[in-house]
Amino acid sequence: MKKEISGEINEARDAIAVAIIVLYCLLHFALRLLVCASMELDEAEQFRQAADLDISPQPRLYSVMVKNISLLSGQTFLTIIIVKCAILVIFYLCFYRLARTY
Repeated sequence: MKKEISGEINEARDAIAVAIIVLYCLLHFALRLLVCASMELDEAEQFRQAADLDISPQPRLYSVMVKNISLLSGQTFLTIIIVKCAILVIFYLCFYRLARTY
């Protein structure tokens, strides 16, 4: 009985943590678009290099992800921001899951 209750509590805590992580990333995304509608240096480099995958200072996997998503949705500023926020959400959720095991 106690294990069932503690399992339900842990599931509720996990759901709250996931909601906080997603809300944080959504706020970060919204504020990023509201504060400045222009690209940062890193985003401008990525935007330029998404068309041709030559040797660049950008990580190769990130460049491939941006290029593939740009093929579907078009190469826009919003695409780069969405990819960056999606990577942040995935990283935070994986880090939370890993930290939760300890």
